[in-house]
Amino acid sequence: MKNKFFAVFFLFTILLCAHSAKADFIGSYDVANWTRTVTLGSDAEVSTVAAPLSLILTSGDNGIGFGFPSSVSFTIPVAATGILSFYWDFDTYDAESSDDPFGYLLNGAFTPLIDPWSIDQSDTVSLSVSLGDIFGFRQDSVDSLFGPAVTTISAFSGPVAAVPEPATFGLMTLGLIGFVCQALRRKTQNP
Repeated sequence: MKNKFFAVFFLFTILLCAHSAKADFIGSYDVANWTRTVTLGSDAEVSTVAAPLSLILTSGDNGIGFGFPSSVSFTIPVAATGILSFYWDFDTYDAESSDDPFGYLLNGAFTPLIDPWSIDQSDTVSLSVSLGDIFGFRQDSVDSLFGPAVTTISAFSGPVAAVPEPATFGLMTLGLIGFVCQALRRKTQNP
């Protein structure tokens, strides 16, 4: 009987942890909900193959317009007011990172995050956002020549609206309480 109780308790703990676990680009921030915008004719891209854990922005490098700028952005309306955070890891094959700036967009305003003189860099960003703000990532190229920059974004966390606990989870909790009470009752009746 004691082993059954611990098995049920262990299962309940796993389900509780799974219920509160969070991946990066899921739910309101699933990559399917984002808007991708690329300069016409550019080979810049956003790769979501590693989603929901991360995404990769690559700057243009196909010499569009004989060295004219290009960009790729990935944007989404913010789901709730709160703190948005992410980790970014930037590397460029260009001579200087200033030729391929990476940063974030908030309501159309671009905030560059890179040090213009370091070709390999990373950091974590946290910022306050409001419900309905348009947030996004942008990878630019000043000349679309001499090698692309690649930025990986991970550990993304955006605010979400409070969601009432699912009824099934509540019913499961009540069922577990009933099971434990029944087990205790049997134990006292059959010493």
